[in-house]
Amino acid sequence: MTPGSISQPHRYGAPGLYTVKVTVTDDDGGASTSTYQYVVVYDPNAGSVNGSGWMPTSAGKAEFGFDVRYRRGATTPSGTLTFVLPGTLFKATAFDWLVVTPTGATYVRGHGTVDGKGGYSFLLAVADGGPGESNDRLRMKIWSDATSAVVFDNQPGGPDDAVPVSLLGGGSLTLLK
Repeated sequence: MTPGSISQPHRYGAPGLYTVKVTVTDDDGGASTSTYQYVVVYDPNAGSVNGSGWMPTSAGKAEFGFDVRYRRGATTPSGTLTFVLPGTLFKATAFDWLVVTPTGATYVRGHGTVDGKGGYSFLLAVADGGPGESNDRLRMKIWSDATSAVVFDNQPGGPDDAVPVSLLGGGSLTLLK
């Protein structure tokens, strides 16, 4: 058998976080499967997300504020994001992507500081309950770049593409499409 490569293009129909699973079977029937998480599909014209408020967590009351969007012609989003737990301050310093899905879930990933020290990444996921609704939900996950250790996650064990389940205690989220 000669080593080589194959390709199979695929076009995703909507923005989202996608898991890709590939299975290769040889001529003797032996198979190997590999999974890759995540292929990130985003539309820089899809909208923006902002919010402020607080939510109860196992670490205490968490306060947050964010406003993230793609500027005209930009391929990476910009904005602000702070997340405050008792005794801990996270501030975003850069954003990798903003994905607004057709179902209304929105995901933001980037990098930042914890108590002024760099070397951390984050994933923010929000679900806007709509105008006047009290069912806005938020997930915040922060981890160390050096060790991959999770510093905070209010939805521990959940996959990164999970829809957020934690209701806000106060404040609001707005998804602008």
